[in-house]
Amino acid sequence: MSSPKLSRRALITIAFIGALVVQAGVSFASEDEPYPGIRMPSFGSAPNQAGLFPTVAVSATITYADGTTLEPHVTELMNDFRFSSARYSFDYMFKPGSTVTPDSEVLAWLSNEARELGGGKKPERIDLCWRKTDLDIRTATYSNAAACESRVIDL
Repeated sequence: MSSPKLSRRALITIAFIGALVVQAGVSFASEDEPYPGIRMPSFGSAPNQAGLFPTVAVSATITYADGTTLEPHVTELMNDFRFSSARYSFDYMFKPGSTVTPDSEVLAWLSNEARELGGGKKPERIDLCWRKTDLDIRTATYSNAAACESRVIDL
């Protein structure tokens, strides 16, 4: 082999290794890993070894004018939304601490959804509760529920 060819290969190899070192430096220095990266993701959103997944569960209780109550699942209230975006939209609009205030159109829509779920009864309010809890992925049950962060929506 000739000397110029060897030095060109050595230069390419050094440049490649240098690029990997720079990429690794950026990957380990930044909080969010750039893609594609050198290291595997942390899988922080995975259950722990006991099979528990930390999550936030939300519940709703609708109170009707006749005093009856109904506890539908949030996805039933958000029936018009795609399943994948229903919970995020619900949290954005109604979660305690949200900077968004539901306007009259949103409240009318929510009231209509509650009326449909109640078989035509007039809804007065919806009590919403968010709890930090652990979901057991083997039994699909919640445990270790924290105190409720609540919000009342008057309809």
